[in-house]
Formats: sequence, structure tokens, C-alpha cells
Amino acid sequence: MTFIIILIFSGAFLAPLIYRYLNKISGWVLALFPLSAFVYLIYNIDITSNGGHFTEEFLWFESLNVNILFYVDGLSLLFGMIITLFGALIAIYSNAYMKKYEGVGKYYLWLLFFAGSMLGVVISGNLITLFVFWELTSFSSFFLIGFFNEKEKSRYAAMQALLVTCLGGLALFAGFIFIYIITGSFDLRYLILHSDVVKSSPLYTIALFLILLGAFTKSAQVPFHFWLPNAMEAPAPVSAYLHSATMVKAGVFLLMRLAPVLGDTDIWNITLISVGMTTMLLGAAMSVAQKDLKKILAYTTISALGTLVLLIGIGTPLAYSAAVLFVLSHALYKGSFFLIAGIVDKKTGSRDVESLSGLYHYMPAVAVFSILAALSFSGFPPFINFISKELSYKASLDTQFYFILIPIFLLASNILSMYSALLAGLKPYLGIKSEYKEKYKISFSFILAPALLSLGGIAAVFFTGILDANVISPAAKSIFLVNTAVEMKYWYGFNTAFILSLLTFAGGYFLYRYRDTFKFYNIVFVNRLAPSRIYDYLLSSIKLISFRQTRILQSGYLRYYIIIIISFLSVTVAAVIIQGNIINLTLDFRFEGIYEMVLFTGIMFSAILATISKSRLSAVVLLGVVGYGVAVIFVLHGAPDLAITQFTIETLTVIIFVLILYRLPKFSNISDRNSKIRDWIIASVFGIIMTIVTLAVVSTEMKPETANYYAEFSKLLANGKNVVNVILVDFRALDTLGEITVLAVAALGIYGLLKLTVKK
Repeated sequence: MTFIIILIFSGAFLAPLIYRYLNKISGWVLALFPLSAFVYLIYNIDITSNGGHFTEEFLWFESLNVNILFYVDGLSLLFGMIITLFGALIAIYSNAYMKKYEGVGKYYLWLLFFAGSMLGVVISGNLITLFVFWELTSFSSFFLIGFFNEKEKSRYAAMQALLVTCLGGLALFAGFIFIYIITGSFDLRYLILHSDVVKSSPLYTIALFLILLGAFTKSAQVPFHFWLPNAMEAPAPVSAYLHSATMVKAGVFLLMRLAPVLGDTDIWNITLISVGMTTMLLGAAMSVAQKDLKKILAYTTISALGTLVLLIGIGTPLAYSAAVLFVLSHALYKGSFFLIAGIVDKKTGSRDVESLSGLYHYMPAVAVFSILAALSFSGFPPFINFISKELSYKASLDTQFYFILIPIFLLASNILSMYSALLAGLKPYLGIKSEYKEKYKISFSFILAPALLSLGGIAAVFFTGILDANVISPAAKSIFLVNTAVEMKYWYGFNTAFILSLLTFAGGYFLYRYRDTFKFYNIVFVNRLAPSRIYDYLLSSIKLISFRQTRILQSGYLRYYIIIIISFLSVTVAAVIIQGNIINLTLDFRFEGIYEMVLFTGIMFSAILATISKSRLSAVVLLGVVGYGVAVIFVLHGAPDLAITQFTIETLTVIIFVLILYRLPKFSNISDRNSKIRDWIIASVFGIIMTIVTLAVVSTEMKPETANYYAEFSKLLANGKNVVNVILVDFRALDTLGEITVLAVAALGIYGLLKLTVKK
């Protein structure tokens, strides 16, 4: 498994080079990388079909119990095969679609990088490994969605997708941390075995909602669905790969994978059913108000993702089987649809279903595959999606939650989705012959992928037994953890589910037949349901707040910077002091001799006089007295190294200050009375707080382990008798190097300022 991940990522980084030297066939060559991974998964299908799994594990952070763990069972295998096979087909399709664009080498890089990241998500057996690959999918999709970066809409869509999914990713990571706090492990195998510990924990609810937030943002559930239609600014192969077959199903996969850990509770079921039903119906309703082919497909994808979340929320063996089968059938017909939309857009220059007509006369092969995809989308027999729809209706009728509402919502969304399918799949090809070129030339690279996917929707029906035994049932069993015993077959009898299917066909055809009467395009209020306006408002508000906050904090005056820093530090430290109850200090303030009293008095008077001095030179000298007094304290208490350092610093400081400040003009009164009062208050509060902190440290009983370690091993390990020097040079060498680096950089900056000359 590690090999196939490395293989795909290697293909990604080699993609620009391969494209440079094998331009005309680069897509075919690069398709071999994900195709090899697909063959590897197929080769191991006998392991998962028997209910088994195979793993690979590598040590990563042993102290945190985090290892790189790859885990492939029936569910991972299904998603892995979709990711790798579609990746190969998309690369081949891109060979024709992308050939006239610039930056195609980078496009292939990010395409394969995304494929590797997505494959990593579905075969991860560790939450941290899964999260790393999860974020890599968001990162790589940003570059794919924003491929046409010269267009403002593409940049906006890419940034929107990145912000929404990454914010969800942060929530997801927080949820994983809570799971670790509960169980002490990130290992999915361990979590499944101890799911009762997770569900009984008081932290279960917050962990659940954080994880659901991450899944919902990735899989475009309401109210986070708005980024998906905007992402249609991406090239058609990107839309087909990311937004129908892979990326948007990452959230669905996560819910399936964590169902044994977090599922089978009322809050899990009710939340998923509620969000799923809402997303399912809203996506279908918004699709009927669209004219753009890709927008129609985008909103129906949102509806399909809502259906999957709904089925996972129902949580019965039948629902899981229906969800798994729907993942496959949806990828087949929707992937084909997106690719066909790309061909139509590329050849005709339009995606407007109102203006497109009679394309069957100009691209008959494309028309045939589009009609097949539309029929598969609608769930007509004998397509595999018919079985998926039947199982979905049966599952909606067999649940204790909402009961009658679920099949009603499912029926309504299926009717609307069927209308959209017929509109996108039939309308542009039938009807009056329009003025286009005679017989568009469609290359083999263009037509191969949509042809295989369209035909796959009907060919799969003839292999339902093999498909069920080797793919669908093992995947469903991986979710439910017991034998689902749901048989896939073409005919389940004349029952309620079949009647609902008939109503779907009749309702969808009726809406399509009388579409000119209903004029769904004019349903403007449906498009206004998108919360993208809230996103835009929040984004603009953040920008405005950031601007105003910057104007306040970055005023350009050093005195205000110091005031802000000291005030913030005072408040935070004071809060810790009060909360920690360390104000009551019992210290012995007795002086050991008259010399300490004199020294203390001299330091205090020098510090006070420095603050009220009317001369810079006097203030510098008085501060020097304070510094030298502290150095004498070091000498009296047996710290000659610190004393020498202090003497050196104070001498240099006084000299430098005198040389510079002596040439400056005299003090002028630029502060009013209120400013002086403010400064006195801030300085006094900060001084009191620092005094309390210092006294608290002094009154704390120190543990000698660290000091004893340095004293014992300084000579043994570093061959040094001076413990302080050994600590600075050996034990804390990197820290010292950092300090030296800071001083060197500061010196270079000062040198640059000295060399700076202003032309008059």
C-alpha cells in the first residue's frame, strides 16, 4: 500500500517533466500511475471479499502513540478503486481537453497529487494519518479549482473552497484530539473495539459535532453547500473527478468509517438524517432553477451527497448497502455527465441548456452516452442506479426516525433530480437542429472515459452477483461490522419501494414534458437560498475588522506599541495570578548585612531618579548605577559569570547611550497630564505584577534534578568544569546559536541603516 501511494505521488512530481517531453501522449502515460494502483487493489480483492483486511504500519511519533498506518478493508477498497480508476480515465480525458492550455504540466502534477492524497484518506488506519491526507486534498484541490487563475471567478472559487474545507478540517482535527483524550489512541482498529468508551464519555457530543462539521464542509452539506457550485469554475475533468467521484465523497467516507465508533446513537442518527434530508431536497430544488450544464450537475451532486448522509443516518444494514451501492452508481453516471458537459462546452462554446439543441446531428456518439447517463441518473431499469434507488426507498421506509417524512423527502428530491437529469442529458441533443459545425470531430481520448462510465452503469447490472459479493457487501460489512445479508438483485417484487420508483418516473417525466409551463428558470427565490451571501458578508467583515484593528495596533508610534504590549501582558499575567491564588506570599525580607541594605537603597533611589530626570545623560548614568548594583548582587551571591556579563553589558550600554543621546536635543514636554497619569498607572501595575511573579518564583521550592544533572554530567559529557559555560555552549547550543543569529541579523540591520543615505 505504501508503494502505490509513493507511486502516485512520484507520478505527480514527474508530471511536468513527462508533459514537457511527451506532450501529445502525456495524459496516457500519466494514467499508468493511478491505473497501476487500481490493478494492485483488484489483485487483493479476494482478501477483502472474504471479510478480511490488510495493513502496513510504520513508527512515527511513538510518545504520542501515532504511527503511519494503512488499513484496507472492503470500504477502503471500494473508494480506492473509484479514486484510482477515475484518476486514470480523467488523465486520459485531460490529454484531449487540456492540450491547448498553458501550465498543463502543473495541472497534471496537482491532479495526481490529489489522487494520491485522496487514496491516502481512504486507506488510512490512523486518525492523524487520515487528517494529513485530508488536508492535502484541500491543498491540491485549491490549485485545481483555480487553474484558470487569470479569471477572478476562478480565484474566488478556489479561495472559497479552501477556506470552507480547511475551517472544517480544523474542526475535524479538534474532534480527533477529543477522541484521543477519551481513548488515548488514534488507531481506528482500537477505536472500533472501544466505541462504548467513546459514546459513554461526556466529551462524546462535542467530539461528534466537531467531526461532523469537518465531514459536512467537505461533502457540501447545508449550510456549507455553497462552495461546490462555485467550484464549477474549474476545468471539466477537475469537476468530474473532484466534485462527483472523489473529493466531495471524502466526508461521506469519513462518516462511514467512523460509524462503528460514533454511530448508533440518537444524536448521530437525528443529526445526519436532518442534515441529509435538508441537503438532499434543497440541492434538487436549486438544480431545477439552473441553465448552466455544470451548475445543474453541481446542485444534483449536492442532493446526492445529502442522500448518502441520510442513508448513513438511518444506519440500518439495508441503508448502508444502499449508500455503498449509490456511491458507485453516482460516480459512474455523474462522472460521465461532467465529462460530456466538458465536451459540449469545448466544441460549442456554450453550456446553456436553453440555447443548446439538436446536438445529436453533430456529435451522435456523445449524445448516446449522455442519454445513457441521464437514464442511469434517473434510475431507470436496467441501470445499476435502479437497484440503488430501490434499496434507498426500502431503507427510508424501514426506520424509526421521522418515518413518513423521509420517503416523502426522498421522493420529492428524486423527482426534481430526474427532471434535471433529463434536462441536462436529453434536451441539448434532441429537438430542432441548430447551426453548428457539421459532425464535430471527437477524439478517442475525449470519448473513452464518458463512454466507459456511461456503459458501466448498465453493464454492472449483469454482474450484480460478483459486484455484491466482492465489493458492495464487504464495504457495507466494514461499516456495520456484521454480515449485512442484503442481496443485490434486479427485482424485489411489487412493493411500496417499487411504487415510489414509478411515482419518481412519472413525476420527473411530467415536469420535463411540461417544463415550458412551469418555467423553473424563473424561480429566483431558490437561488437566493444559498448562504454564500453570509460567507461573503463574514469575509468582508473579517477584512474590515482586520483593517481597523491594524490601524489601531499599528499606529507607527513606538510608545503605543509598548503600551499595548505591557497592558496585554499585565492583564493576562494578573488573571493567572488571581486564578492561581499566589498573591499570599510568605517571604523573609531580612538583610544579611548593612552592605545589602545600602546596595538595595542605592538601586531603588537610582531607578526612581532615572524616571524623573530632566536630562538624558543623567537618566543613562542612573540606569547604569542600577545595572552595576545588580551585578554586585551577583558577585555577593556567588555568580561571577553573570556579574562579569552584567558589567560588560552595562558598560557598553552606558557608552553607546552617552555617544548617541549626548547629541540629541534636550527633553521637551510632549505629553499632557492625562498621558502622564496613564503611563504612571500602566508602569506601576506592570511593576507590581512583575514583583509578585518574582517573589512567587523565589518562594517556590525548586527541584534540584535539573541542576544536579548539569553538575554531574558537565565534566563527563562535555569535558567542562564551568557548568554555566557548558550549559550555554553544549546543552543549550541551539538556543545560544539562535541568540547569536539574532544579534548578527540585528548588526546587519544597523549596518544597513548606517549606510543608508537620503538623496536631497
